[in-house]
Amino acid sequence: YNGGEYDAMVFQLRPTGAVKYLSYLGGSGLDEMMNMTLGEGSKVYVTGFTCSTNFPLSANAFSRVFKRGEAFVTVVDTSKAGAACLVYSTYFGGGEYDEGYAIAVRDGVIHFAGTTSSRDLPLKNPVQSVYKGGNMGSWNDSYAAVLDPSKARARQLLFSTYLGGVNPDITGAVAVSGTDYLYVGGMTQSYDFPKTPVSPAFGGDYDGFVTKIKIKAPTKIVYSRFVGGNGKDGIRSMVVDGQDNLYIAGGTGSTNFTTVAPLQAAFRGGAPASTDAWILTLWSNVDAMIAKLDPTGKMTFGTYFGGTGADGATGIRLGGDGKVYAGGATRSKNLRLAKAGQKKNAGQYDAFVIAIGKLAPTK
Repeated sequence: YNGGEYDAMVFQLRPTGAVKYLSYLGGSGLDEMMNMTLGEGSKVYVTGFTCSTNFPLSANAFSRVFKRGEAFVTVVDTSKAGAACLVYSTYFGGGEYDEGYAIAVRDGVIHFAGTTSSRDLPLKNPVQSVYKGGNMGSWNDSYAAVLDPSKARARQLLFSTYLGGVNPDITGAVAVSGTDYLYVGGMTQSYDFPKTPVSPAFGGDYDGFVTKIKIKAPTKIVYSRFVGGNGKDGIRSMVVDGQDNLYIAGGTGSTNFTTVAPLQAAFRGGAPASTDAWILTLWSNVDAMIAKLDPTGKMTFGTYFGGTGADGATGIRLGGDGKVYAGGATRSKNLRLAKAGQKKNAGQYDAFVIAIGKLAPTK
């Protein structure tokens, strides 16, 4: 343990539940891992936030300069031990606070996104070159970036952009389609968040947002839209299929959230306790929200999912035979159940998992 308020950690379990790999990741300041994904072989890709001037960095780091509070991107090979397991590690940020919240990988190229209060973020072929700000600490503008660790340090940055408006914008998720498209999702309080004609009007306190970006030059926003209604809405997870349909999961406090062929058409609500995880508290009265967008950004499926307690979806994945799986947390004792292995809420919050059939392509 290297000190500070927190160190991050990376661990891997065997199918039996035994620990296969476990490591600290951090320096002498606060270090927090926010998200991870699996890559080729035994590599694990992680991102987060560090206040450590001595955070573990690799020799080929894109940036070794600590300024104030940096996002980090780290690749760990869990088949190796000691210093050899640190395959790649870098700071990413500007002169203020920068946080990494979401990460995806395709063929060793790292796509990540977060939130920044830096006006001097490293940019490359941006779709928004200007920092627009906000007023909530480090939750000011969102950003998205792409790094290729196989290249020389200065050439690793393939794409980087601000994404936001004049109020706080918080990144929740990223997804990648092929080598050309990056999807960024989250929640925004900015009425002037970048949007295209497919977007409904901004409503409520916070709206969810989804932005599809062509990241190869000439870069452009393919579509960008709000997802929400008259309450607080946010997106925490997304996944894209082979036909460029996007599936999103999150939470909604809106009584007029747009539903399309829904499993649950009506908002049931439920207030989180003040001690709940920050994201559910930020969403306020909340049902889980699950939706599908076609390649143009049009919603082709949208549903509430929840009971009379607070519910929020934090993950979504594709399965076989057209199935879509979503999961999250619920305080509800009257959640709609089907083929349930556990039929009662056993505590304040239980996890939930839902499988939705015939929603994704089967090829």
